[in-house]
Amino acid sequence: MKLLPLLAIALALPAAALAAAPPPVAPATHTVERPAGAADSDLVLLSPEGPTVNAQKFTIVLHSDTLRQKLRLEQGPTNSFSTPDANGSFHFAEKIEHGGTYDFTAYIAGDQTFQVLLRFSLGVQPTLYAIQSLGSKTTLMAPGCSVCHIRDPRGDTKGGPPDLASFDVSVANGWITFRVTAYDGIRFGDRQIPCVEGSVPTGGSNRFFFLGCSTASGIPHTGRLVGGCVRPDRNHECGAVRTSFPDSRTVMYRIRAQQLGKPSQIAVQAWILYAGDRLMDTIPNVVHLGNAHTTNCFVILQLRKGVPGDYEFGKSECSQAVVGTAKP
Repeated sequence: MKLLPLLAIALALPAAALAAAPPPVAPATHTVERPAGAADSDLVLLSPEGPTVNAQKFTIVLHSDTLRQKLRLEQGPTNSFSTPDANGSFHFAEKIEHGGTYDFTAYIAGDQTFQVLLRFSLGVQPTLYAIQSLGSKTTLMAPGCSVCHIRDPRGDTKGGPPDLASFDVSVANGWITFRVTAYDGIRFGDRQIPCVEGSVPTGGSNRFFFLGCSTASGIPHTGRLVGGCVRPDRNHECGAVRTSFPDSRTVMYRIRAQQLGKPSQIAVQAWILYAGDRLMDTIPNVVHLGNAHTTNCFVILQLRKGVPGDYEFGKSECSQAVVGTAKP
């Protein structure tokens, strides 16, 4: 079918349809393209309104005041089709398997001249997810939060105090702040004060770091960042840590983000660690030591904005009902 000029399409419509034309609609805010030689068309993109879609399944809505033929929307090797509703809108149900940036092109269905009506791109990525798994075949790899608050139930320790209550992680003005609160009291000098273990993804491997965790002698390492940087010193340290005890149940660690290099994300856990590598309590709840093939859950802190192609859709094994707040 050859693409009809807009005037011919308009003349072919019933007069009542022309008289009842809907009011103008506002197109989406991001850039769309009409390539050189494209058909003269009033087709616009209504939805999604922004350049990024945070879902694996979503609906694309196009609109035209004049087109009444079935449209074909092409994305790579796949095509979806839609006829206009009473308001002149076309609805296309889409499903994307992997995060990334995808190009979409609209044609009149059956048009053998393949004249482009509209072309646009969308970034597709999972929604922000505070707790994710690493080292699992079902790693979600979604964006993390820049302000994370995770709550932990009372009484879930494995035999020793303190009992963790919450874990807060945030990044602002070049500083990363880790705040761990317990239900019972903690104090400087205790061997089992809450500590933080973290991982810096480096493309296929990780750089691990520790804040406040006990050394082999059983003394908490609260003054220096152990690991995490590109070039640690001979003691495996990567600079100073600002450690404080805001109240009798809370310990807070602060480091500069640049001490960890320039990652877009870090993965962290809060621990109560006893001698002999015994974990008495953790946030998140599912934490394993020394087994890369077992689901291991982390709070994911987003340090720098990623792009849609950084992430993959998948099933998360780390859902936790007691997550508090997670903000981008």
